Amino acid sequence: MRYTKEIVPRDQRMVELHRRIRDIPASSLFFSPVVKLAPLDLASSHMVAFRQDLVPFFPFFQKHHPREQVLLAVSSLRHLLQATELLSRHDVHFIDYDGIGFHANNTPYIHGFVHRPVQSVFLSFELHLLEYAANHHISSFSTNNLVSACRHYLNVNRIPVNDAVVDECVAAFSPLVNRSLDEVERYALSQSKKSYVYGLGRLYSFLLATIETADIPDELVSLLNQCTEMVPDKRPSMVEAMDRLGRF
Repeated sequence: MRYTKEIVPRDQRMVELHRRIRDIPASSLFFSPVVKLAPLDLASSHMVAFRQDLVPFFPFFQKHHPREQVLLAVSSLRHLLQATELLSRHDVHFIDYDGIGFHANNTPYIHGFVHRPVQSVFLSFELHLLEYAANHHISSFSTNNLVSACRHYLNVNRIPVNDAVVDECVAAFSPLVNRSLDEVERYALSQSKKSYVYGLGRLYSFLLATIETADIPDELVSLLNQCTEMVPDKRPSMVEAMDRLGRF
């Protein structure tokens, strides 16, 4: 097995997180956590991390013919749904979506593990609420805060802002109004499986936009659109999404 190395901050929480990943049953089928850390002579604040060498997500697909890309998209998305279901089951609620790569056998592995969401473009609305609250120093959401957060989410994701969409969003998340930020966070983490469905739906929607073929199944496009719905209840469950992918 080939390994790659990168310089990372010295962070005991990250060391513990990668240890937890290694201890998950069947971890080696889905994840590529850091396997070794070495001191960096030039800086005590950083270390050298060793992990399995993987081909980055988008370059991997670019190496294949467009028709192969579609087939690999279906199979790899199904595999990553299984992987994130396993993470959610073990209370790992976030990944770095740039930290997904492919093994030589065309299997995707997750190697980007984080304690907090890091990329707004992959944040489900429930996670967006937490980021919005942190950035705007909100300790409890009022209805006006929720409206502003909805509009901000739509703008960030380049979705046309209209009153009907905002009203639907506010109605769906109104139980969070006047709740403490801790309660909002507990709700968001309780939806982690749906948040992973959302994040992977966004990632693969971006991928399909780069594939130059007319042979992309309408059912796949429809599934990804549903995965990226703003309201969690409108997204498919992981089991439903995997089942639908298995029929392509």
